[in-house]
Amino acid sequence: MSPTRIRCGPALALGAVLTLAVPLCAACGQQDGPRAAPPPAGQPAGELAGPPEVPAELVAQARRVRADRLVAEGRGVRVEEVRLPQPYQLQAGQPAVQRLLRITVEGRFQARALPLVLYVDGVPVSRAVEAPDLRSVSAVLLDPGLVRDGARVSYRYGGHGPQTAAGTLRVVR
Repeated sequence: MSPTRIRCGPALALGAVLTLAVPLCAACGQQDGPRAAPPPAGQPAGELAGPPEVPAELVAQARRVRADRLVAEGRGVRVEEVRLPQPYQLQAGQPAVQRLLRITVEGRFQARALPLVLYVDGVPVSRAVEAPDLRSVSAVLLDPGLVRDGARVSYRYGGHGPQTAAGTLRVVR
């Protein structure tokens, strides 16, 4: 059996060459065009900055308990201090937490395979847990410094794509 020859024009040939050349250049680390900024200190190369790792179990537990006090609110968003039924160990060697901040966003959400992440002023807070009726989501806020007057709360599904504005915080005095 003899090999088959395929005739193609210059545009198709150039496309085939580029298709093969780009992965090879990416593999050797050489590329044309703008280079990506180096990752922040402590973040491995090739990983996107994401929300702090907060166990879904902790977020679900914080969602179920009654709030002790309202810390901040805005149209469709609120931050509350909650007391957990029992202390929760977030990291080995660190003291267990009994009180934390819960941020809740009201709206209409969809059950998706991609995680929903809440942001405050563009900083990822944590993955959110949807309410059973999908009319709100809640997350644990580990950095109380993000709660300030005028802070913008948003969310998005997964690590890419546009963020959807949820509201602006006003601290309750």
